[in-house]
Amino acid sequence: MAGASGILEPNANEAYAWAKSAAEGSYPKAEYTVGYFCEMGIGVQKNVVEANLWYERAAAHGDERARHRQKTMETMKQTTCCIM
Repeated sequence: MAGASGILEPNANEAYAWAKSAAEGSYPKAEYTVGYFCEMGIGVQKNVVEANLWYERAAAHGDERARHRQKTMETMKQTTCCIM
């Protein structure tokens, strides 16, 4: 998403599309990235359920960051489920 000044402007939608294309090819870094984009709503509508599915795929392929995000999301879910 960084772009290249004067050559390629940052575009979140395009970054998501490229990451998803790579993720569908079972590239763990791309799977993690798509999960993160889904979790944060970068280039795609925010969807934590979809994010977790991509994190699961990335974790199954050995991505430690995905495992960490899954744990963080689970902790957040447990601590916010009962707050009113």
